[in-house]
Amino acid sequence: MTFYLISIALIGALVLATWRVARMHREIRVLRAHHAEFERSLTDATLALAKVGRLIDGVYGEGGRMLLELGMRIEEGRELAVRLQDLAARRDGDADPRTGPRPQAAIVSAGRM
Repeated sequence: MTFYLISIALIGALVLATWRVARMHREIRVLRAHHAEFERSLTDATLALAKVGRLIDGVYGEGGRMLLELGMRIEEGRELAVRLQDLAARRDGDADPRTGPRPQAAIVSAGRM
């Protein structure tokens, strides 16, 4: 009788252990599936960050080129403004537009009126 009682206890322990192992096996499969999904997500995030990095580099490179171009255009505009002032001064009889009218030119201009 003791033999049967011990056998039943051992079979019960074996069933319980089998049930726990089966449950752990299912959990491991779920974790593996999540791991693969997590790994895919990390790979996608890495690719997206690399793309953003390339875009930022492109923006900085393009921005630098635009700033150089803008600086050149501003300098051209300044040169054109000086040339226009020189032409206007010559037309009005002034020698140098930066220093103002020459005294003789001012007198001559006043005499014409």
